[in-house]
Amino acid sequence: MSLSYLNEQEGVIKLQRLNEYPPVKITLISKTIWVPIAHWLEERPETLAMYRIQSNLGEIVNPNLYFFANHPNERVGIDEHEGFPYLLLPLFVIGLFSFNFRKNFTAISASLFAPIFLTAGAGLQIGVEPISLFPFISLCSVLGIENVWEKVAKLKSQNLKILIIFLFISLYLLTFLQVYLYDRY
Repeated sequence: MSLSYLNEQEGVIKLQRLNEYPPVKITLISKTIWVPIAHWLEERPETLAMYRIQSNLGEIVNPNLYFFANHPNERVGIDEHEGFPYLLLPLFVIGLFSFNFRKNFTAISASLFAPIFLTAGAGLQIGVEPISLFPFISLCSVLGIENVWEKVAKLKSQNLKILIIFLFISLYLLTFLQVYLYDRY
């Protein structure tokens, strides 16, 4: 499908937006030049393609798609489901900030940049968008778990270590139970 293709609903929205632009004119001495700004911003295939790529990028890098079943942006006709438990979101963020981008550039380009560029150009109709960033999110989540584990291991109090580990395991089991019951009922 072309990046500049508009379905019926998008065509109606385009016509509404075209009518919202004020007429732009430039008067030079006795000559009036009308500038078709609305046409440039709403009807040119290049701008339509850029808007589509921007929309695709916005959807593919949205953490809601992976951790919260795309809530509150659910799409009609698409079965939305969580790829990762929402409990892993803080660990993913910790892993993302502790990731050494210079050292692991090959892993980044294979697991992050390639899926983003392919999905941005091909669009979300190819059917692999929910799983395209799974390797990168998994990698960052594991790095976050390792980082938190190192911090917990450095604690001096053995009781505090056991309490933190028990709390995390119980939260993870409750999250699993919630997801299971939500899917079942």
